[in-house]
Amino acid sequence: MRGELPGPDRARIDAGTAQLLFGVYDWAPTLPDPYVSNAFIRRPGRGAEVPQSLLLARVAWSTPAQAVLTFEGQLGPRLALGGRDASSGDPQPAPKRGHDPDVGLTQREQELRTFDRQQALAWRHAQESEQEERGRRDEIAQAENKRSTAIIDRFMTEAAGPACSLLLLDVSTNQDLLGVAFGGQAKRDANNNPPGLTAESGAFPVSGLAVHSEVNGMRVIALPQVQWEPVRTLDADQDIMTMGWFPTPLAAANDGGATQIGARYQKLMPIIPEDALLGTFDAYKDGTPVGVRTTFPFGLVAVIRLQPQETPDRKADLYALTRPKFTDEQAVGGIQVTAHAEGGRPDLGGISPTFEGQLRQWLNGVDLASGAPLGISVLGSTGDPAGSVETVFNNDMGARPRVPVTRIDLSGYGGSNFSDWNNPFAAFAEAAKVQFRYMIGRTPLR
Repeated sequence: MRGELPGPDRARIDAGTAQLLFGVYDWAPTLPDPYVSNAFIRRPGRGAEVPQSLLLARVAWSTPAQAVLTFEGQLGPRLALGGRDASSGDPQPAPKRGHDPDVGLTQREQELRTFDRQQALAWRHAQESEQEERGRRDEIAQAENKRSTAIIDRFMTEAAGPACSLLLLDVSTNQDLLGVAFGGQAKRDANNNPPGLTAESGAFPVSGLAVHSEVNGMRVIALPQVQWEPVRTLDADQDIMTMGWFPTPLAAANDGGATQIGARYQKLMPIIPEDALLGTFDAYKDGTPVGVRTTFPFGLVAVIRLQPQETPDRKADLYALTRPKFTDEQAVGGIQVTAHAEGGRPDLGGISPTFEGQLRQWLNGVDLASGAPLGISVLGSTGDPAGSVETVFNNDMGARPRVPVTRIDLSGYGGSNFSDWNNPFAAFAEAAKVQFRYMIGRTPLR
């Protein structure tokens, strides 16, 4: 401690500094605002252990009422955290009201068809055939979904670095429901107790009141941008002769997983959602691509590589922070990320601007009443799976990887999209038009 002892009693230091050196055994990351995590803090016994790192705390004050606390040093890779077991991921049936699932008001009675005896038999046969084929469709769907997941994850790793397993998600408006993920690997002990977490990337610098990490060791995260709502098919729209019976209402097993943004960039940034996001903008300004994993309506999952450099084949993408300020009200809008494919260039009668990346349709439809998997997507067909939009779309995106979207807007509150992508030169079995219209994760058109 250093300072002057003023006055005759020399009893206190009104201005000075104090430094304290701490030995750190374990540490646990937190966010400055209310948050949730996939880990819990634990305090194991120390025994004869020695500190793994040192941390210097400094207190400086110019008056007794004005004190500033800062830290400097490094934290080691060992975290005082236990990993929470992930949920099973199994879809849950809708709650029931009486004998039927409580799905609210439906449109099942709109344009209800009236059948003669022969039509009724054909209708019943189509429904029975669909149920008989569910097991086989589900096996095919699981294999296809596994393949799609591997494609998406591999591309995201290439664009943004290895996946992070420790998740801290803000649940306050101060960080606009964004979160941050970094390092961390679950490891069970010799007795197979719930896993602890370790930060794989080694020591973490501490400066001020924040722990720092390289941008390539973090990912900004958020909830899925779109809620995959149940889809109802009106009786009048069932084409059982060519497409087979389409199960209705068709629910989704999940909402497609977390939104993620990251970049392979070595700049140190605080492990705080907004700071981690600003680190990706710094990376982009320095010419480093940024990877984005996001969802679109009804089972579509995409990973996008935003390109900051123009090439002979395409213009650079636009990646920016959209956050309006309201001076008169002394308010600021929520954090929203905006990206324009190829800088938002005009179509000029050709193929619309396109993002680099991968887009896949998940085959994750389930029965709303029971939660049973149906092995089909919103774009699928039970009567002619090979000729369905689902199959044609995934085959096209697999043969010519791209994300046919002209713009994306992402936020912690949900995504918005008014993209109208066109390819007037599309051949047979190629996507010619992909259109989205939704605001804050809700779709006005189906």
